[in-house]
Amino acid sequence: MDADVLIVGAGAAGLGAAAALRARGRRPLVLEARNRVGGRVHTEAGPAGPVELGATWIHGTPGNPLVELARRHGHRLVESRHEGVTLDASGNPIDMTARRRRFHAALAAARDQTPPGADRSLAEALDGVAAEIGLDPATLAWGKRWIAAMVAEDPARLSARHWDQDEELAGPDQVLPGGFQPLVAELARGVDVRRGAPAQRIRWSDDAVAIDTPQRRYRASRAIITLPLGVLQAGAVAFEPAPPATTRRAIARLGMGVLEKLVLPFDAPFWPVDPEHVSPFPVDPRGPTGFTNLAAFGLGPVLCGWLGGAAARAPDDPVGRAGALLAARFAPAAPRGPRLTAWGRDPRSLGSYSCIPVGATGADYDRLAEPFGALHLAGEHTHRRFPGTVHGAYLSGVRAAERIAGAAPAAPGGAPA
Repeated sequence: MDADVLIVGAGAAGLGAAAALRARGRRPLVLEARNRVGGRVHTEAGPAGPVELGATWIHGTPGNPLVELARRHGHRLVESRHEGVTLDASGNPIDMTARRRRFHAALAAARDQTPPGADRSLAEALDGVAAEIGLDPATLAWGKRWIAAMVAEDPARLSARHWDQDEELAGPDQVLPGGFQPLVAELARGVDVRRGAPAQRIRWSDDAVAIDTPQRRYRASRAIITLPLGVLQAGAVAFEPAPPATTRRAIARLGMGVLEKLVLPFDAPFWPVDPEHVSPFPVDPRGPTGFTNLAAFGLGPVLCGWLGGAAARAPDDPVGRAGALLAARFAPAAPRGPRLTAWGRDPRSLGSYSCIPVGATGADYDRLAEPFGALHLAGEHTHRRFPGTVHGAYLSGVRAAERIAGAAPAAPGGAPA
């Protein structure tokens, strides 16, 4: 045996699992396809300071293990209350309070008027209640785009009843001005991580695992697989035998959303530097939904535009569209070295984070969390309470580690159904 436990993936889930196993005296070995740790956490150093190309916020404060980890190791945290300014086409501030209230009322009505067992898309449900709520077309379009930016998927694909079944921790969100990557490095400290070792085939039974990489085959009695949902859906890694039918159905039912960031560094800020977000109204259906202002967190003059769903999958001149949005509201300025992320096309992720499309429910997350044979799946797509978050991914890894280290062996499930 090469290790007590093999872990595929050195993101928050895999590193959380490794740290938990090591704390219990186990000897995990992590196989990471990339040449860096972090997965969809990726901080890039820039001339204006660290820029998050992946995860940005620690969502919620009390009880969040990432907040506790950051404080323990002296990483500075800054509260993020998501205060922002919305500007019309002439650059004049707009009070969005009433529009937001009507849109949230429409969201509630869309869910309540979708009978159990008769799911439909959130877009269809919103269109059906807009008139009775008094929701004008521009506000409806704006709200749909914000949903896509938050959930990484268009309401036309999301379940009207289940799209927001997840939970939120209390307290404000937190930002790490020094970057998320140093926090990931704390999790990786002392862990045996084999970088550049992508899993190609996972052979498993009830009491043994063999994982093939381009370099060699690794063996253990248990394994934690943290491959992103998009990679599982694409069948990019072979499982022999195939996972149980319940697992395969859950993989197929859940959605992998796409959210891309457009990083726009400037020589100097020409926008209000206090609000955390600067947003246009009305929205360009193919352009950024809004911009996060890094200057509000004490960093340099950088705006990060958000494109979710269809706008992220097939970006249509995002830099030009962002420039037009900004130029209409401020004096024109050209960004220095704009950067568009590509999580949806990255073969190691094939998306940003999971979501619930029509036909799926939160129970599918629970099904993916069920061990089969010697394998445990982990990752944000296996955590029903906190999907789509770094702390959800981390907690899923800890859960899998605890099951292996302290619980009874997994129930037999070696034969595909």
